Amino acid sequence: MLATDNRCGDGLAGKPLWMLRPLGVFFMARFVNLLVFSAAAAVAASYGDRLDGRPWPAILQTKSLFLRAVFGWDASWYVYIARNGYPSHNPLESGMAFFPGFPLLIRLVARSTGLSYAVVAFGLALAFGAAAAVLLWLLSQQLGGAAFADRSVALFAFFPGAFVFSMAYAEPMMIALSIGCLLCLLRQRWIAAGICGALATATRPNAVVLVVCCLMAAVVAVRRSSDWKALWAPALTLVGVGSYFTFLWHRSGRLFAWLDVQHDIWHERVSPIASLQKAARLIHHLDLNDLVPTLGLIVAGVGIVLLLRWDPSKVLVVYAVGVIVLAAAAGNLGVRPRFVLTAFPLVQAFAWRVQGLSFAVLLAVSAVLLAMLTFLTAITLLLIP
Repeated sequence: MLATDNRCGDGLAGKPLWMLRPLGVFFMARFVNLLVFSAAAAVAASYGDRLDGRPWPAILQTKSLFLRAVFGWDASWYVYIARNGYPSHNPLESGMAFFPGFPLLIRLVARSTGLSYAVVAFGLALAFGAAAAVLLWLLSQQLGGAAFADRSVALFAFFPGAFVFSMAYAEPMMIALSIGCLLCLLRQRWIAAGICGALATATRPNAVVLVVCCLMAAVVAVRRSSDWKALWAPALTLVGVGSYFTFLWHRSGRLFAWLDVQHDIWHERVSPIASLQKAARLIHHLDLNDLVPTLGLIVAGVGIVLLLRWDPSKVLVVYAVGVIVLAAAAGNLGVRPRFVLTAFPLVQAFAWRVQGLSFAVLLAVSAVLLAMLTFLTAITLLLIP
């Protein structure tokens, strides 16, 4: 079934204090995460590394090593695009690989408030992360009760890939909108689902899986009850990604400019066996950029098995599996922890299966791995996050 009984969610009406549960866990995790960033910056300072000359745009005029660490990797790219936009003189440029939803919102808020682009980007990442935690709690509570919702959010907040919630990454925005889209599908709120889906697909490329989820839900609704309004969900969801591809087509003259940028500039390739090739290379040479995605693939595989045994709504299964398949086929990146986190129903599946003392151990291990990944992300170039 695609539709679920939402009486659990309705029982929360008039009780806003329930939000304190997911928000408290989320911000506790972010506090710990930021402590690790601070420790990493201190270690960098101790051996003279000023965190300069990194392979991403220099967007901060500050000597603070903590801020330089937080605004590394994709975070710098999003702030750079928000500040400068996409180039009009160059057919293809590195920044075109990053979808416009998040940097456009950064620009709008920064210009409206007068705050710096970096401050706005960091604040939005935290805000969307908090919204994702609240929505995940609401979705999980609807599917399995409050205790299950608490476990889901705790594992979600301390998952190894959750470092992106403490940086200016687009994943928090995309995840919050994706949860909102799927939650609206389960409640048959088609236009709201389509709007969330459109914003999500304008934010991250892997959100395109939502188009399939919305189409599947719409087909079921039309067949069962002739609810033709359901078609608004997939139609609107296509608008996000379609708008960006149309913009790039107009700007560069290439219909598939985004794919060209990925291939020609970022040297990303699509291969069904890319993740298996990473695993095979580990036999001959230990490389973190092969090891971490391989471990991510294993975790995702276990999560998919648990998800199928749990058997929630089919749209959750399709979404999670679709996100992992796209990640597994990426030649350079692979199934990294932030992509497993993006496939949040897998986190729910672990929370559904593991309880009691075993869950406490799982959560502790996850938190330790989050700290390790945060440290590596902050001050080394050994691992692409």
